[in-house]
Amino acid sequence: MQKGSVAFVARRDHTGREPVGASIPTMVVDAAMPQPAVKLSVSVPFELAQAVRKRVGERGVSSFVARALQHELERTELGTYLDELDAKHGPISKQAIATARRAWRRR
Repeated sequence: MQKGSVAFVARRDHTGREPVGASIPTMVVDAAMPQPAVKLSVSVPFELAQAVRKRVGERGVSSFVARALQHELERTELGTYLDELDAKHGPISKQAIATARRAWRRR
């Protein structure tokens, strides 16, 4: 975590008792994240982990991963929306795509 971050570990269940053998997620409040976060455990290829740490440093991995997850969710939602538009209005014509590509090339 970055300097100024505060971590809270949830150690009690909703009744206030210590859970027996229960896995309680660690709650983290990080200055880089606007809301409390849940700690996740993920496995990634060694080379990918090295590349991320080289890019963002050891303390920036959580924020980097959070942004990557958010980006992927946005891409998935956009794909769903585009599929809905295709279902409602039909696919975009090849002529319209060609016109758009020519217009964007000029910018």
